[in-house]
Amino acid sequence: MTPTPDRLRKTAAGFTLVELVVVVLILGILAGVAAPRLIDASGDSEATTMLTNVKIIFDAVERYAAANGELPDNARSGELPPGLCPQYAPEWLFLEPTITGNPYDWDGPGTSAGQLGIGIDFADGSRAVDSDLYARLEAIADDGVRDTGWIRAAGPKIIFRYADK
Repeated sequence: MTPTPDRLRKTAAGFTLVELVVVVLILGILAGVAAPRLIDASGDSEATTMLTNVKIIFDAVERYAAANGELPDNARSGELPPGLCPQYAPEWLFLEPTITGNPYDWDGPGTSAGQLGIGIDFADGSRAVDSDLYARLEAIADDGVRDTGWIRAAGPKIIFRYADK
């Protein structure tokens, strides 16, 4: 008996070019849908971290005021408010840069800005607040209106108002 061509043919293992192209296209579509959502989530997590740190500072200010009968004095960006650290708040909160590139700034009683609270300047020295960051902060923790609520924009600075928290 002579062998037939079907018996001589070995079965091919692997994928065809069309199958590979389809898989690559599907992966590309999935990446295109997922990547923007991951980027938005990381931006929201940075804003949430900033808000959590501000609340930690405000809690420390309240504990300081309860113990001392007054609010801590004003301190410039990157300086520790007198008497607040390390007993009431960890020092790194005021010394480490935020997502804006600058550290928190406690605007205590007698500040020239007239805003009692925490300020954050923007690293690039721009004359305006980063609108994306400000919008995320407003959406997560405030009333969504730019000039009301406890989060305000003041020139190149975001102010977290202590009295309105």
